[in-house]
Amino acid sequence: MTEISQEPSELIDRVSLLERVEGDRELLTEMIHLFQEDAPKLLTAMRDALQLGDMAVLERSAHSLKGAVSNLSAKATAAAALQLENDAKNKDVESAKKSLVEVERAVKHLLPALAELCQGVPK
Repeated sequence: MTEISQEPSELIDRVSLLERVEGDRELLTEMIHLFQEDAPKLLTAMRDALQLGDMAVLERSAHSLKGAVSNLSAKATAAAALQLENDAKNKDVESAKKSLVEVERAVKHLLPALAELCQGVPK
């Protein structure tokens, strides 16, 4: 299981992230705002899918989250989402429950770090 006990500044590979957007802080802020809107919806979809036993939807939702956080260079959160995706693919409900808790924890820690990156950038 992925350990998410890092400082907020360590949750994101800032160098990689700024390279990804070619230093465009406004584009970065737009990407972060889209993630801030989508993440709660994806987490809800994952919780609902797990509760209903719909491992295909859980796998797709975890895959979507993994892609989104990978685009934000949030490696630990991406690793947690990958674990959940794999659990869903393997139809391992008990492991998926634990992995979902870890994904939720990772996203909870990631959001303030992302918000910090948006400070001082015009909307």
